[in-house]
Amino acid sequence: MSQKNKGIILIITSAFFFALMNMMVRLAGDLPSIEKSFFRNFVAVFFALIEKIAYTSAYTKRTA
Repeated sequence: MSQKNKGIILIITSAFFFALMNMMVRLAGDLPSIEKSFFRNFVAVFFALIEKIAYTSAYTKRTA
């Protein structure tokens, strides 16, 4: 897959997940803003860890 196509797919996926996050915040209802932001960032940590693990394993395979 070319870099351009990969970039387009990542942008579309990002927009989808931002819309999904917005929907979940609206469905959360009357939760305080602090709790909403805590859970939003709590979920983001897992995605960041997955990305870091995937990047680290891909990087070590290339240099080994």
